[in-house]
Amino acid sequence: MMKYCVALLLVLGYTFAQEAAQQDPAAAAADAPAEKDGEPRPRIYRRIIPADVLRDFPNHCFASTLCKLFEPDQDWSLEPFCGQSHCYLDEKVGRLFEVVLDCGPKPTNPDACKILTPANETAVFPKCCDVYDTETCKFPEFNAPEGAGNKQAPPEGALQGRPKPTA
Repeated sequence: MMKYCVALLLVLGYTFAQEAAQQDPAAAAADAPAEKDGEPRPRIYRRIIPADVLRDFPNHCFASTLCKLFEPDQDWSLEPFCGQSHCYLDEKVGRLFEVVLDCGPKPTNPDACKILTPANETAVFPKCCDVYDTETCKFPEFNAPEGAGNKQAPPEGALQGRPKPTA
């Protein structure tokens, strides 16, 4: 059962990222910093993990960095870390997930990698991420689980879902 749940979460994460790439290819691109107004932007990594949920508040995501509850479709900062999270209700499986956005892993070739803009550790996400030269930097590759491409992505507008009251 545990293997099934882990596989389901990996598939959901992959399909969610694929849907985002189809809707906005620049937002899901992690291979190169997108440029806005000629300025390179940092690589942003997106992961979907099961949300922390407290027994007494089953319809809310619990943000351990803030010790606070969030309703589906709400965002919060991961300070003191560099990142942001989003509470997501998948109505098909009836479960809350946390969509985590952060700077991702460091380059695997730090000696040859050129940093275009160093991170501002006191800035808010994503300005607290380094901006790398993708021609000189190599990053770990993350592969989707086998068969993930055959799964359907969450329906359009799924992020607007609200939890159904429990009896």
